[in-house]
Amino acid sequence: MSFTVVIPVLNEVVSLPELLGDIHGQTLKPMQTVVGDCGSTDGSLVLLKGSYPQVVITHARHKSPACARNIGVSSVESEYIIFIDADIRLPENFCRGLLDSHIQTNSDITYPKFLSDGKSLMGAVHVGYVRMWLRFWRIVKPEKGIGGVLCINRHVFESLGRFNEAMLKGEDVDLYTSASKAGYKINYCESVQCYVSSRRTKGFGIIRTILVDGPILSKLNKNKRDYQSYK
Repeated sequence: MSFTVVIPVLNEVVSLPELLGDIHGQTLKPMQTVVGDCGSTDGSLVLLKGSYPQVVITHARHKSPACARNIGVSSVESEYIIFIDADIRLPENFCRGLLDSHIQTNSDITYPKFLSDGKSLMGAVHVGYVRMWLRFWRIVKPEKGIGGVLCINRHVFESLGRFNEAMLKGEDVDLYTSASKAGYKINYCESVQCYVSSRRTKGFGIIRTILVDGPILSKLNKNKRDYQSYK
């Protein structure tokens, strides 16, 4: 199972060692790990070049997760791509479980169950809210998902036109919507879990985070929130 991990990065010097350590410890390792950097100034690139020379670094044209992910794919040679945000933590069988489910179900996109990292009650509330939102959209078409972690066939990603770089947020939901409308199979793999950082609610506040991430305000604010504050 040939796959590449693509990580969008903007000032992730604290989170990157943890995620890269998780990736190195996987029972099924990627062919490549690619970072799409958006102009980090906190030492992230120094860290990567000094301690992780095997990681491929690509440079995004502007500061957005969409651009970072897209530029990362430019260095991908594998059949499958797993996009992982820098603040995600992975158990050691994560990649094997996600790829197994993706291939066995003959899916075009697969995403896992998201759990809180347990470091914040408000962070846990937010992750629970996101899971409820995703459960609703698994019933109502077109199906949606989030881009914190997603596995996708490379040819499917290219056929969808990649992530929409005109969007500063919600580009992941937009990709799922386009995939669903195009008839691609989206697989929710509940048996495979990853852990999401609570940092967004710490910096942005739980009520405001939920409101801005909700379906109405998310559309109204999709181009009014920069990458740094979105983290």
